[in-house]
Amino acid sequence: MKIRLAAIALILLGVGAVVLAVVGPTFGSSSSSKYLTSTVTTGTVSSQSVATGTVAASTVYGFKFGVTPDIVSSVATTSGGGGSTGNNSSNSAQGGSSLIWPVQTVLVTVGEKVTKGTSLATADATAANLQLTSAQATLASAQAKLTADADKDASIVLNDQAQVASAQATVNADQAIVNAATLMAPADGLIIAVNLLPGVNAPSGYAIEESVGPMVATSGFAESDIANLKVGQSATVSITGAKVSVPGTLTQIVPVASSSGAGSSVATYAVTVTLTSPPDTVLAGMTASVTVTTASVDNATRVPATALQGSATAGYTVQVMNSDGTITVKTVSVGLVTTSYAQITAGLTSGDTVVTGTSTTRTGTTTTGNGGVNVQSLTGGGGFSGFGR
Repeated sequence: MKIRLAAIALILLGVGAVVLAVVGPTFGSSSSSKYLTSTVTTGTVSSQSVATGTVAASTVYGFKFGVTPDIVSSVATTSGGGGSTGNNSSNSAQGGSSLIWPVQTVLVTVGEKVTKGTSLATADATAANLQLTSAQATLASAQAKLTADADKDASIVLNDQAQVASAQATVNADQAIVNAATLMAPADGLIIAVNLLPGVNAPSGYAIEESVGPMVATSGFAESDIANLKVGQSATVSITGAKVSVPGTLTQIVPVASSSGAGSSVATYAVTVTLTSPPDTVLAGMTASVTVTTASVDNATRVPATALQGSATAGYTVQVMNSDGTITVKTVSVGLVTTSYAQITAGLTSGDTVVTGTSTTRTGTTTTGNGGVNVQSLTGGGGFSGFGR
């Protein structure tokens, strides 16, 4: 008897599982929508273009003893491919770079700020003075000959005068070489390289380098943006390394596309933005995000751009929510339209409520089926039999 009851219990559990599997729970759901709205405001509507670039000094000077400073790089004159150009050739025609320059003093260090006329380093000018003395002797000889030939044929006098002029030019050049035994800053700036030591002959390359002028950010803007960019536009430069955003002005656009890399069909153009009073934490070589304001309207009646319906060719409308919750479609005239805001020139007033979209809320319920299950039909009818006999 116990065995039969246990078997019946097991069958009932199985039947229960089948009931749930066959009938199962049933789910019902419903959804409702509501309008998303925004208030018409008065403010600035701005269109912007953004590109990534690098911060640099506008000009870098390189110094060698015996010659005037070279412009190593400058963003004032750029190549067709964009970016800064360099002038790495020394003024060797002056003859100063071919002399030996034993360094006497080094008066600056890397990272030091200097003002125009500051002495940066000095070198022994013995060799330069000997060269100058020789030139002065040549000049004196030429002048003496000119004096002696004063009564001779005019062609001889003219030749003597040419010799004097040439000798004088050599003396002037050699005097400049002697003067350049002391390196001096041509402008206020920052020392970025010092490549010499006292008691050691100066190197053939640049002994000292100085960055001068305002800091700039150079970046490559896509061809789709370049038509909207113009010199004089306002910009904001965000420098990640310095954790600052600095205002600036667009000062140069290179009108020739830069190389955009192998396999790329997107052309970019080098654009230079001059920074306005950047802090000392902004250093050359830092990565910058350059945002140029290409158009701007102040005190504009504006709505979120998502409130507009229609197109520039077909015209625009806006859904306005009335105080009683009803919706009215109004035709509007627009001015500057950006991805964020649209300027409304007619059709709306500040304080109106406009529809910017809809949201849907979905709710759900769970129910089970009614009517029961015929257990006998699941077992073929006739109850349970054949157990424990």
